[in-house]
Amino acid sequence: FTGLLGPNGCGKTTLLKLLSGVLPARQGRVTLDQRSINSIPRRELARHVAVVPQETHPAFDYTVLEMVLMGRHPHLGRFQLEGPADIGIARDSMESTGTSHLAERSYMTLSGGEKQRVVIASALAQAPDVLLLDEPTASLDLAYQLEIAGLLATLNRDRGVTMVLATHDLNLAAALCGSI
Repeated sequence: FTGLLGPNGCGKTTLLKLLSGVLPARQGRVTLDQRSINSIPRRELARHVAVVPQETHPAFDYTVLEMVLMGRHPHLGRFQLEGPADIGIARDSMESTGTSHLAERSYMTLSGGEKQRVVIASALAQAPDVLLLDEPTASLDLAYQLEIAGLLATLNRDRGVTMVLATHDLNLAAALCGSI
C-alpha cells in the first residue's frame, strides 16, 4: 500500500494517469510485469489495473448493481453479456464494500460515501492486481472518510491487492500506507 502525498496541483493525478496508461510517459517508462504499459492492450491492462477516481459521473442513471457490473467489462468478449459468474463476482464485491443492500438503488440517489464505496466495488469487480485511488475520501465527511479508510485497509489485507493512494491527507496516508 503506497501513498502519494502532496498539495493540490502537484501532479498526483497525473502520476496515476501515467501508471494506468491513460497518459504516455514523455521520458522513462512505466512497466507492469516487466512489460511497457503502453504495449499492453487496453482490455488486458484493465484486467490488471483498476482506477478509483475522485468523482464518478455516469452518463445514465444506472442501478448500483449495473455500476458494479461495469467492472466486469474487461473480462467479457465483444457483445458478450454478463453471466452468472460475473454477477456473483459483482455481488461479492458489493458485499466486501458493504453496498449489497443498495443493489437496486439508483446510483444517482446515493450519498457521497455510498457512491465512493460503489465505485470501489466496481473496481474490485475488475479483479485487478493493482488499484489506483485518486483522493478516495475527498469531500466526504469524517465518518465516511474513516469508513473508506477501513474498507481500503481490509481489502488490501484480505485480497492482497496492491494499492496506490494519491492524497493530500497526511493522516490518511500515515494510517493506511506501508510506504509514502
